[in-house]
Amino acid sequence: MYETIEFSNFRSIKSLKIENLKRINLFVGKNNCGKTSILEGLFLLSGASNPNSVATPNILRGYKPIDKTFWEILFSDLDVSKNINLKSEIMAKNGIKRTKELSITPILQSTLLDTTEIEHFIKNSNEQNRLINGVELKYYKDNNKNPTISKIKNQNGLIEFDSAKDYELDCSCMFITPRPIENIGIFIDSIIRNKNKDKIIKILQKIEPKITDITILSNGIVNVDIGLNTLVPINILGDGIIKTLSILAMIINAQNGMVLIDEIENGLDRISQTILWEAIFEASKEFNVQIFATTHSIEFLNNAIKVINELKLNVTKEEIFKLYRIEKKEDRTKAINYGFEILEASLNSGSEVR
Repeated sequence: MYETIEFSNFRSIKSLKIENLKRINLFVGKNNCGKTSILEGLFLLSGASNPNSVATPNILRGYKPIDKTFWEILFSDLDVSKNINLKSEIMAKNGIKRTKELSITPILQSTLLDTTEIEHFIKNSNEQNRLINGVELKYYKDNNKNPTISKIKNQNGLIEFDSAKDYELDCSCMFITPRPIENIGIFIDSIIRNKNKDKIIKILQKIEPKITDITILSNGIVNVDIGLNTLVPINILGDGIIKTLSILAMIINAQNGMVLIDEIENGLDRISQTILWEAIFEASKEFNVQIFATTHSIEFLNNAIKVINELKLNVTKEEIFKLYRIEKKEDRTKAINYGFEILEASLNSGSEVR
């Protein structure tokens, strides 16, 4: 699991280091402080030698035109004269620490330029931005000085990938945005095939006791049995059911990996929040998944505290849960961490932690 992450020149983050990460990590803070950017940086690190991972955050944010802006918005202040650097320390199962580092550099449309012209454009960031045509990824694993190199660039308005020959997926990573998950049926089908369906049903029954079965139709639509004469699409049962099912499905499918959840509380009432927290703590432990999520909700934090206090743990509360308040002042981004006891005391006293 990730213990430390360090980002520079990525999105709205000029520099940021977060230490002492736990199995479940929540990020809070004002709008535009960099919470979602942290999740995106983690996503890039998880597939550091996969050039396709660079395009995904922009597409998830709804920006799809493959133009120079598509690449510029990855860099802090759109300044492509400075590389993006993403680093992490990971504690492996054998107790040995591993390192990962990803450096992202711009690919310039330099094929029509001679050396003198390239040097001129590099000195002038505004002109350089007009030349950016993609990015190159250099992935350094465990302090290896020979990086795995891959590229992604614009080719006639389409994305072209040049994947590394020695590409490998370090860990499974699922990214859940506030928007409904497309093709959720694919993930549910995988769960059914691996005989984990009963675990999902048991949790969903806490929200809707009538659910006795869950199936996937040939068109990929998820249906449930609630005792009627016919199966019904799960979409009609409310946002709480859909959100809980989506997050649980992603955790199970990300076994030994991580799940990133942006605005985790969206669409959930108080009861659903409590049930979701129970599901997250149980499933993340059983499937060895590290959770990173953002939230704006004090109620959601209070429900987390309540559920943790009711859990029967064989480890301390401090070892499984951590909250970080992300603050941005001028060009500086920092993370203020709250251990369980400090967070509980702050919430009980009415102190602002978001």
